[in-house]
Amino acid sequence: MKFKLLILSIISIINVGFANGQTKDKDFLLSDTKFEVFRRSIMTDRSNQKSPELFLEAKLTFEVKNNFDKLSKATIMQLLADTTTDWATNLLLYEKYDRDAYLFSTVIHKRKDWLPVKKSDIAYWKKILK
Repeated sequence: MKFKLLILSIISIINVGFANGQTKDKDFLLSDTKFEVFRRSIMTDRSNQKSPELFLEAKLTFEVKNNFDKLSKATIMQLLADTTTDWATNLLLYEKYDRDAYLFSTVIHKRKDWLPVKKSDIAYWKKILK
C-alpha cells in the first residue's frame, strides 16, 4: 500500500512539476533511486565481437524518464549540482546516453559509493551536454 502511495505521489509531482519541459519541483528525482546493470554484446562484424559492455537502467517510471528527456541541458546541470537530485540525474544520463556502467556493476551500488567519482561524471556530462 505504501509503495502504491509513493508511486501516485511521484506521478502527481511530475504532473504538477513540469511546465515547458522545465522542473518546478525536483522531488521526482529521489536521491535513493535504484538501478540495474545489464550486459550487452556489440557485434562489429560477423567474425569479430567487441567486449560486452555494461549498461545501466534507472528504476524510475516511464513518465519520469519521459519528462527528464524534455529538460533543458542547463536544468540537467542544475540537477547534477544539487545533492538531492544528483544521483538520480546521473543514473538517468548513464541510461539515456548508454555510457558504460562498469563501475556500477563492481564498486558503485548507492549514492555514497558514487561521491568519489561525482566530479569526473559531472565533467563528462558537461562535455556531452554542450
